[in-house]
Amino acid sequence: MMKKHVTILILLFVVHAAIGQDSPDVNKQQDYEIKLKEAENLFTDGHYDKCIADLEWILKSCRLSKNEKENVLQLLAKADLEIGQPGQADSALDALLKNNPHYQLNEDIEPEQYSRMIKKYKIHPLLSIGARNTLDFMHLVTTKTYSALPGLNYKTPYSSTYGLLYYGTMEYEFNKHWALTGDLIFFWMAYDRYIGNIYFYEKDHFAELPLYVKKYFPVGKNILPYVASGLGWTILYKADAYVARDSLSDNFNILNMRNQNILELIFGAGIGYQFRNLRLFLDVRYYPGLTSLTNASARYNNPILINDFYYIDNTIKLNQFEFGATISYTLINSVRK
Repeated sequence: MMKKHVTILILLFVVHAAIGQDSPDVNKQQDYEIKLKEAENLFTDGHYDKCIADLEWILKSCRLSKNEKENVLQLLAKADLEIGQPGQADSALDALLKNNPHYQLNEDIEPEQYSRMIKKYKIHPLLSIGARNTLDFMHLVTTKTYSALPGLNYKTPYSSTYGLLYYGTMEYEFNKHWALTGDLIFFWMAYDRYIGNIYFYEKDHFAELPLYVKKYFPVGKNILPYVASGLGWTILYKADAYVARDSLSDNFNILNMRNQNILELIFGAGIGYQFRNLRLFLDVRYYPGLTSLTNASARYNNPILINDFYYIDNTIKLNQFEFGATISYTLINSVRK
């Protein structure tokens, strides 16, 4: 029974001690506030060496929030300048801007030398990821016509189509206002064609990899118009067709009759709004095809299509026009002189 009482008393003592003692985080926060106040007073009184020592202790010993670190580094850079150490001030400013690339300089209250040093830095988004939602209009253009049965008009156009696309994008801004952008798109397209009493329907599945260069033309701090151009690589990985004539009909896998690697040009423009690391854009893009969707060397690979259904493909290119919206977030900012 005595052991039980002793155990309870020990537990109560431990709980009381834990409640009565400040947590390490509380102590660190108090240390930060006290030391920063001391450093500010030392700076005001002209004791810059002691001010710097206090600020360096804070950086080394305290767990700081982003804003707290900014306060310390800002004062440290100013103190370094006061003792004629521009190299050390530069190191503090580099850390300051990497901690907050969106730091706002107030030239009305900051020392002239401090402001000049800040202005020497070039800051821009370096690596961003995003998502696009677009309305894509797809149009098949005939560049050469072929016939399988005399008397039929094989110039009959292929139907156009459209669809909503959702896909990811990544951007690397290799120089200020110049960026290399790549997208990853998966989409399908269905179209049909009537040649007299012949009906042809095809559904294709693609993976598209556009790669293009963007040039930004900033207007003020937040508005970002841009133009873009580049090259796209489209991979056709599934192609199925249905064909009917009178009472005959059949389904075919015609992937081997298609070019599975298709190239396209890319031209685009847009306008965006930027707030810190977040960007919102409205975009338009045009993708004229360079490679035919149909494979000329495999045009006669399916004799049933030609002999039984009198169907043959023309040489066609896929052109696309997109109108959409993009949202992106900057993961890494570039901070350099």
